[in-house]
Amino acid sequence: MKPEIKERIERIRKGEVPEGYKATKVGIIPEEWDVVSLSKIVCDFITGGTPSTSNLEYWNGVIPWTRSAALTKKILCEGEKFISQEGLKNSASKIVPKNNVLLASRVSVGNVAINTIDVAISQDLTGLVINKQNASEEFVYWILLWSNVRMQTLVQGSTIQGLSQKDIKQFKIPFPRLEQQKIAEILSTWDKAIELKEKLIEEKKEFKRGLMQKLIAGNLRFSEFTDEWDEKKIGEICEIKKGTQINKTELSFKGKYAVLNGGISPSGYTTEWNTKENTITISEGGNSCGFVNFNKDKIWCGGHCYALTNVKINNLLLYHFLKYVEKKIMLLRVGSGLPNIQKKDVINFRLQIPKNVKEQEKIAQILDLISIEIMTFINDLNQLKEQKRGLMQLLLTGIVRVEVD
Repeated sequence: MKPEIKERIERIRKGEVPEGYKATKVGIIPEEWDVVSLSKIVCDFITGGTPSTSNLEYWNGVIPWTRSAALTKKILCEGEKFISQEGLKNSASKIVPKNNVLLASRVSVGNVAINTIDVAISQDLTGLVINKQNASEEFVYWILLWSNVRMQTLVQGSTIQGLSQKDIKQFKIPFPRLEQQKIAEILSTWDKAIELKEKLIEEKKEFKRGLMQKLIAGNLRFSEFTDEWDEKKIGEICEIKKGTQINKTELSFKGKYAVLNGGISPSGYTTEWNTKENTITISEGGNSCGFVNFNKDKIWCGGHCYALTNVKINNLLLYHFLKYVEKKIMLLRVGSGLPNIQKKDVINFRLQIPKNVKEQEKIAQILDLISIEIMTFINDLNQLKEQKRGLMQLLLTGIVRVEVD
């Protein structure tokens, strides 16, 4: 980053206004940029609705219809469901013409997408029909995505929280007249890099799943190994120990040792440990019970967590095999209020295991290499996302200016 940009960022962080910039209600922006309300660049605000679910005729049509829950990516190119003309006429749902912006104004407030199809919308959405002479839908998408936190402060309501149409129309954004397209192009390029990395991660995960399936089914063997595999109960392979509950008051947000309980992430941290490094754990209770984890560091195993100790086979092999059948382990859960997995059911869960220790080691090594590669890609993805957030901040506030052809 150029020294002058670093200096500009530092000054703005201190609340100072650099030369060529001005202080506004949406922050410090370039002098030639405007601050406009959405009503200045949106020629129509379309509200939605939902046809009666009891009338099947309304839901047996060809008109794409969607809710706010579908706004998970930049582009919305298909409907969640399809409604009929009768469903459209007999509800508050309206069609948003393609190449405009959908904003979640209730439920998942602030989520935003560009619709590349004509789509009918639910009451959770507001369609912003962009005045293309003043703004591009691409730029409006990015500026609203960046403004999500500020938009959250306008949410009202007790039972169902949302944004009022008045607040949406009056919502103010920084607005460059010349740089919109270039800013949108740069951020879209970053988005494509993220999508490619996500696709690569999914392909690697699918490759690993396919490899595991062939290995466990015996359809893929290394030529040097001919021994039969054994079917073993988990209780025959290792000891299963339930952890010790630790008082919430003893937990901290930061600490040396993670405290694992029923969830996927640590419940907190503590200064003591009760489980050594390189231990497999299985969540015992809660909505994530059955989650399999491999802990490279010492941990505190809590009262809603099982630790697998004294493992008699290759430890990494056992982890990879358990991770592969994780969904089946989760099906062992009992109870409704606070689901849990009973120790006896874990003990009796069966796995196919190679007899030959060398074969165990070779399979574990290959699966571990693939897992490390996946984790590397995930770290790269997280860096790309973090860089994108920083780039949005720099470009959409004009701290970094772009050249316009």
